[in-house]
Amino acid sequence: MKKAIILLSIPIFLLTSYLGIYWIWRYSSANTVFHGIVGAVIGAFFTLLLFFVAWEELGNISQTSSADFIHKLKQDFFTEKTRTLIHLIHRGYITFVEEYREGEKVYFFKVNEEKIKASGLPCDIVARLTKEKAYSSYDVDDLLLGHFEDVGFLENKGLINIEMAEYQFGWYIITVFENPEIKAYLNSQAETISPDIYTNFKYIYEKCKSFQKVKPQIRSIIYWKFKYKLCHILRWKCKSSTTSG
Repeated sequence: MKKAIILLSIPIFLLTSYLGIYWIWRYSSANTVFHGIVGAVIGAFFTLLLFFVAWEELGNISQTSSADFIHKLKQDFFTEKTRTLIHLIHRGYITFVEEYREGEKVYFFKVNEEKIKASGLPCDIVARLTKEKAYSSYDVDDLLLGHFEDVGFLENKGLINIEMAEYQFGWYIITVFENPEIKAYLNSQAETISPDIYTNFKYIYEKCKSFQKVKPQIRSIIYWKFKYKLCHILRWKCKSSTTSG
């Protein structure tokens, strides 16, 4: 929609400017030159004003839509099972296991019960964390990685904005992606299935990391957004190390 407004505003602006220039050229007395310039400036001003108002209205609509998407994602994401798995990953209480069973490769995450019991945590928390002895790769996909894939996909398509995505999910995305056991699983899946698997997860991780670096500075955020938008339009790959502003 915003692209349509830009495409509509450009010809209107050019037409207004052209008419002003034509008026000046066609009626070349000093008085008409003055009026022609004034008319062209006024026309261009109102064109830009119309563009600005429409852009702001669309921005407000986009913010509302983004908030709706984020709210739905939060409802689906923040469950008891997800919180427990996040706790295990954050504290390093799980180990990725890749092995062959009956001639078939299987993947799962084993819960380190001894490490949890030696952590000094209250008994009820220890009991909750050790309730499951292991998590299958399907559990991790459904509870965590699939959600982060959705966040990355929706942000990349402009359906949610990076401010909301990073504020609500940034810590979880970064914590999970940087966990060495999760990285081992992602690398294994990339080698076994496809190097393009979980590309949206990786994309939103890099963008959240990059955004966190520039958040304290408004000027850096503006520059950062411009670079990411340019990369998106030109289909370039924006690395977090080169987009920190």
